[in-house]
Amino acid sequence: MNAPHTAGTWVFLEEGRTEEDGNACKPLTICSQSGDDLASVYSSDDSTASVPRAEAVANARLMACAPALIAALIGLDEAFCSLSDNMTREERHDARLKLIAARAAVAKAKGEVPA
Repeated sequence: MNAPHTAGTWVFLEEGRTEEDGNACKPLTICSQSGDDLASVYSSDDSTASVPRAEAVANARLMACAPALIAALIGLDEAFCSLSDNMTREERHDARLKLIAARAAVAKAKGEVPA
């Protein structure tokens, strides 16, 4: 995958332990495999945002899996191109709409289109 972002796998450091004594009311951390911090996710518990803690945890999980999501979308694109000959016209149309959306998401994630 040729993308300008930090290579995956990304890790949500506090996954499953967001409310331990050392983590409660603190920003959540997304880091690379090498341990470099990539992002901090804040919630209303740490008084820096109005986002509820559960939503901040969900946001951190989503961010941490972003490289895997992009890889899956690229794989889906490749698979569709090889399977489309065996689909009915309606199935191909529906799949193409989904593929267009997936390609747009990948392009946006790679910074190839305006946000």
